[in-house]
Amino acid sequence: MTDRLERLLSINVAVLVALSTLLLGMGQRQVVLPALMLVAVTASLWLTDLTGWLRLNRTATNGAMLLAVAACAWDLLGREGVSEAAAISRLLVWVEIVLLFQQKDLRTWIQLMILSLVQVTVAALVPQKIWFGLLAVVYVAVGLPAVSLVFLQFERTYYQRHGSARLVSAASGGRFRRFQVNWRRLGKIALATLVVGPLSLFLRYGESEGTGEGEIDGAVKPAGTGRWPLLFHDAVLLVPEPRPAEPEGLTWEFWVRLLKFLPATLLTAAVIFPFVPRLGRFEIGLYRVGWFESNTRSDPVRTAGFSDEVVLGELGLLSNDMKKVAEVEFTHTESKQPYEVSGEVYLRGAVLTEYADGQWKYRGQGHRLRRGVDPRLRSRLVQQKITVEPLDRSELFCVWPFVLRRGDRYFYNPKTERLLRADRQRNQRFTFTLDTPALVDGVQVALVPSDGPVAVRPLLAAPPHPMPRLEALARQWAQESGAAPGDRVGIARYMESKLRDSERFAYSSMGAVRDEQLDPIEDFVINNPTGNCEYFATALTLMLRSQGIPARLVVGFKTDEFSNLRNVFVARQAHAHTWVEVYLDPEHLPDELKALSSFPDWSHGGNRTARVFTGDKSAEFLVNCLHAEGLSNQPNSDALDDGLELKNTFMTPVLKCVPPQDKPTAAELQNCAPFFRKEMELLTQVKVILALGKIGFDGCLKYFRHDFDLKMKDYPFGHDKQYVLPNGMILWGCYHPSPRNVNTGRMNFEMMTQLLRKIKRTLT
Repeated sequence: MTDRLERLLSINVAVLVALSTLLLGMGQRQVVLPALMLVAVTASLWLTDLTGWLRLNRTATNGAMLLAVAACAWDLLGREGVSEAAAISRLLVWVEIVLLFQQKDLRTWIQLMILSLVQVTVAALVPQKIWFGLLAVVYVAVGLPAVSLVFLQFERTYYQRHGSARLVSAASGGRFRRFQVNWRRLGKIALATLVVGPLSLFLRYGESEGTGEGEIDGAVKPAGTGRWPLLFHDAVLLVPEPRPAEPEGLTWEFWVRLLKFLPATLLTAAVIFPFVPRLGRFEIGLYRVGWFESNTRSDPVRTAGFSDEVVLGELGLLSNDMKKVAEVEFTHTESKQPYEVSGEVYLRGAVLTEYADGQWKYRGQGHRLRRGVDPRLRSRLVQQKITVEPLDRSELFCVWPFVLRRGDRYFYNPKTERLLRADRQRNQRFTFTLDTPALVDGVQVALVPSDGPVAVRPLLAAPPHPMPRLEALARQWAQESGAAPGDRVGIARYMESKLRDSERFAYSSMGAVRDEQLDPIEDFVINNPTGNCEYFATALTLMLRSQGIPARLVVGFKTDEFSNLRNVFVARQAHAHTWVEVYLDPEHLPDELKALSSFPDWSHGGNRTARVFTGDKSAEFLVNCLHAEGLSNQPNSDALDDGLELKNTFMTPVLKCVPPQDKPTAAELQNCAPFFRKEMELLTQVKVILALGKIGFDGCLKYFRHDFDLKMKDYPFGHDKQYVLPNGMILWGCYHPSPRNVNTGRMNFEMMTQLLRKIKRTLT
């Protein structure tokens, strides 16, 4: 039975080790180690376990392990927490290979099983796909017989040593000496631990591994009379008698019990797992004995919500992770003074273009180099200084578009449209600086110019399987929008509002049961309209494509978390977000938006007519909103003599001139401040100030700082944010009603009228 048992145990443990390495390779997205382990397992079974042709001795074993440590030392440097655990698990693969080519005993089998379990544990730390779960079930099915066989081997070994025995008098002069310590062996273990850390457990020392079961010693110690009088009494020796004949082979009863035990274990785990409470995140600290270094920080192995591929439903599982991913600081490029940003900041990481069966991938569109910045934009560039935490990916996150700076340690891949760092820099904090023209008046604009010619075909690609009901709904919404057939902006805005504002669709980070007969996104649109941002963005992208509007998916982070102490925006794993980019070629770009593609200068109506908001698109929008709420006698403001009258309302700008490139300097604002101050002194009945845009908002605060001790950082600008000033007035923030904000959806008629309605209720 022993030979057969050992053969079964060797085969079982070998399969277990191969499976654990495969699971580890799936978690780290590599195939080299699993393939290498498969070759090693096959070779060791034949050469070592079955034929005995190749068995490493103690010297070869220790040398091979030390060589593996030296080879993997570079991979361990600079890693912390879970990332360090992943690197150590790769080192343990080599340790397993060395152990496989040893003559097996109980200790070797147990060590291989322990190393296998460590690998599976590390692999489970990162998000996996369903294949990982299926292989994990197979791993458990292989592991339970291995544990049972190890137990049988342990019992067999113990029976051989301590089975049927008879008592023999120790009168021959032998004495029993307990608690013997092999100091030489202990010294070797201590020295090895200082050098290689926990790997010293797997080295071979060549000394007896007696456990103090009892050794004969001729020294005679006097019998004690204390608490333990028999401690040094004459000992007896256990001598094994000839063992009875053993049954050959493992009986059928063993396999029947095992077959019953395996499904019962899996069923119990399946029942208990959903009800085990999750206690939240915890930090993993690894203590490196050999280097006398400890750390208590854990670093993510995978960036939640960001990947080369997006699988619908995975993002929600990680939506509560508050691990910091990056932080961004904005400053004026020229003055180096802090640049105040209001609202949400979108940090792009990657774009995805191909959808099939609930999964997004990127398909290259050919190399395309970025152009230099438009000279008209240089004066309005904002500097973004980004610090990215250690991650498992090389992609960097930032506000797009951006202007590259020379000398920094990053590079731009024009084929994938991604900003990258070197692989060796992924496991450390990485800081870099870029300029961007996408921040205007303290907000990130929704419409940005294209860097050059765009390959439209990938942005119109339909899924491989038709979605007739989704396409039908898209046609219905396009007709309901009332937009002209060529008005892509109007159609896109209407579809966006239907998904965002309709009571039918609901956002949820929890998973939902889907109809397996349908594509998950068609099921989302038709049957179960509940999902996270991935579902909403995917639905909008595919619906736009079905109507001939080029669109693609963008993956990154959206955050409005601002640290006043450090003056930075913080992006966390929970801020992972997916959104849509629509491409508008010049033919389909409305006249109001054409100029936006290059961020040109803007001129306000008041500068042409001596009356603010007159004769332009801003006036058309704002005065119509005022009229809807009863604050003006007519819905239009066309000319100075058009008869417009405002009711209990006064409009004035903080800046009385047209600044170059529509970007006022601090000196220009300071020169105009006395005129604004004089107007405010004449308005003695003002109760509420509605500041349109951040420049007007800050101008009001600076006016009141002359009379009160106000700190600008205590009054961050934001739409529909109100503050009670020390004199009792209410300062209300509002996005500027410029064509840029209106046409890109940052401001709309409903938002403005709702805000005016709130102000009226405050006054009454």
